[in-house]
Amino acid sequence: MARIANTAPPIVEAEVDELFAGDIRVRQAVIILAADRPDTLARGVVSHTSPALSDKSILYDTANEGVDRRVRRIKVIVGNTEKLTLNAKVACRIHIK
Repeated sequence: MARIANTAPPIVEAEVDELFAGDIRVRQAVIILAADRPDTLARGVVSHTSPALSDKSILYDTANEGVDRRVRRIKVIVGNTEKLTLNAKVACRIHIK
């Protein structure tokens, strides 16, 4: 789960479940998808990974989603931002090698 941050240019701030946290690296390819739809909005690359796990944030809608696991926060630089809406929730698919 992720959201579009209000920066210039916009970046995606995302949280990766702790099950996959160790597999995420800077420069991995990312596909940004519309939340709850298969539409590809943009592509980008991981630009930053948090060194530590933390609690899930308000990106999650239900209480159960927010307490079951910890996450690794990452940032994604986006190539084409035309279809992105600031502060919108999106899903990210990261290519783990």
